[in-house]
Amino acid sequence: MARPIDANDRAAVMRLHMQGKSRNDIARDIKRSPSTVSKIAAELGHTFERGPEVVAATEARRIDLAARRVALAEALRRMIDGAWVVAEDAVYDMWEEAAHVVTELPAMRRYWVGIDYGTTNATSAILLGLGVDARLYACAEWRHDSRATHRQMTDAQYSAVIRRWLAEWRHPAEPAPGVAPEWVFIDPSAASFSTQLWADGMPGLARANNDVRDGIRSVAAALAGGLLYVHESCEGLPKEVTTDALARG
Repeated sequence: MARPIDANDRAAVMRLHMQGKSRNDIARDIKRSPSTVSKIAAELGHTFERGPEVVAATEARRIDLAARRVALAEALRRMIDGAWVVAEDAVYDMWEEAAHVVTELPAMRRYWVGIDYGTTNATSAILLGLGVDARLYACAEWRHDSRATHRQMTDAQYSAVIRRWLAEWRHPAEPAPGVAPEWVFIDPSAASFSTQLWADGMPGLARANNDVRDGIRSVAAALAGGLLYVHESCEGLPKEVTTDALARG
């Protein structure tokens, strides 16, 4: 029995399709069947058709992406070598607030939530949506900084507030509030908080992958490729993007 399609599959297909790879090449790379790759691509609004007009457009895009990859490869090399520090530069130097921060959101096909749990540092939850335009949007943000507010919260309190935040958030184009994310990715070190969310009935819980380098690669590629945007209501996330740094070694 084939394993279910997950968020990692969708992200991989989006990334590899952006690189101009064929359906069969992507299938081999992610070890899924070509039909599964086609299904994921269709969900994301992509196609593998190769008519004359599509071939010409694909070739133009391939040339553009090749140029982007050269610039991106150098950026990634600098990141992974630990050549950047906060005092000198940001990890994501392809980030441009004027280009990546949006005031409006398209209709969304699906949602996910990522939670970064902190005991002394800030705890934040980001609502990520896949738009009908096949782009990713950080739609909303909830954040609590115990050091700034001088107020600690328990796991039960965090769970209650985040669940209420999701129940009350409303997409500007939707008549009613509330969003049901397909997956809720949680910092794997937050075992007690994960247990609390599970006990409170939060669906779709999953452990996040804390591989810093893979995370940097994915975010950098999405930003550089015009696939990731941040809504203006997310005040903390842009600050993290422009100050996050990879420690040397």
